[in-house]
Amino acid sequence: MSQSKTLKKTNKDLSLVSGAKYISKNRFDGKVAVITGSSYGIGYSIAERLGLEGCKVVICSRKQENVDVALSKLKKQNIQAAGVQCHISNANDREKLYKKALEEFGGINIFVSNVGVNPKICPVLECQESEWDKTFDVNLKSPYLLAKEILPYIKRNNNGGKMLFISSISAFGNITEFGAYSVSKCALNALTKLIAGQLAEDNIQVNCIAPGLVDTPFADAIFKTARFYEQTINSTPMRRYAEPHEIAGVAAFLVSDDASYITGEIIVAAGGMSSRL
Repeated sequence: MSQSKTLKKTNKDLSLVSGAKYISKNRFDGKVAVITGSSYGIGYSIAERLGLEGCKVVICSRKQENVDVALSKLKKQNIQAAGVQCHISNANDREKLYKKALEEFGGINIFVSNVGVNPKICPVLECQESEWDKTFDVNLKSPYLLAKEILPYIKRNNNGGKMLFISSISAFGNITEFGAYSVSKCALNALTKLIAGQLAEDNIQVNCIAPGLVDTPFADAIFKTARFYEQTINSTPMRRYAEPHEIAGVAAFLVSDDASYITGEIIVAAGGMSSRL
């Protein structure tokens, strides 16, 4: 039996249907969220969770077919959703994303940056320059530009807003093989705190989630490699991985009015893994 199947068996009793009884149906009524990297995995689960709680969601992916599939799934749940093909490193594509939100729903209240690449799994000093540049372009520069460009639209509401970045437990340096990726996510944590301080007086809360191992395609390299799997699970006190909906629940809280006095925080959702530099 493969490692991934073994893990899924371990987590079998943790599966959650979207309509779980504790999901509010109107916490985000009147709100519009733009979520990047949202056609599957954590990003999709965040879009789904916010949508089920009444939020209008705008999703994106580099591939139009992924957008179409995700939109179909969301709309089958009566979620008000729109989507656009978008490569977040492309300025024109980013502008299309903002315009889609304005055209479809009239504004933007919430921005969730869920993007990440890891071109090569290796210790940091074995990373090639091209791999380093791609990692930082997608994982740090693009979230920075997205936040900067989307801010004027959020400010138009005159009643504050929310920004949320998705980082990683590896930002704390506890996964050696995630070298450049870990460094980029550590920098994203710092970016979160700096933006939060700048926007605090505008009533815009800015926070970050650092997930541990989550059952998504992005984590396949860990699930399919026994050494990485053992290292990760053994360093997780709860001895299991997270389901995407578990991260989405944290995200929904942080972009809701329930978290109105929380800003500049890195919320670790990693089953008890060490989260200190």
